[in-house]
Amino acid sequence: MHKKLKLILALSVLLGAFGYLMISSFNNAKTYYMTINEVTASADKGKLGEQNLKVSGKLVGQSVKWDPSKAELKFEIISEDQKETMPVLYKGVKPDNFNDGIDVIVDGKYTVEQVFLADKVMTKCPSKYEEQQ
Repeated sequence: MHKKLKLILALSVLLGAFGYLMISSFNNAKTYYMTINEVTASADKGKLGEQNLKVSGKLVGQSVKWDPSKAELKFEIISEDQKETMPVLYKGVKPDNFNDGIDVIVDGKYTVEQVFLADKVMTKCPSKYEEQQ
């Protein structure tokens, strides 16, 4: 009987630890999709910095500043309604088709300094691949 109790206790501890790891990793992996207008209008900028966000917009071409020595890319994206812009800082390789007006999706965190720190920058395919009218 004593061995069964130890086994049940050990299995309970293992299942509890496994459950905790699953829940905490799921909470850390959550990404919220927001528009530029929602991000810039948010009253609680500090709370946004704790969450992973995905934001899309159009690239403002004249805002692009690429520093290859630091592999640092700074740019702005503009909302669909053309009313709000958001500065983005990305450390990594500059995408090939990074041209003015291209649709860009950034994945990362929004800081209290109101700069989006991107972990990923994705560009949508150019319109030449779309069906012609």
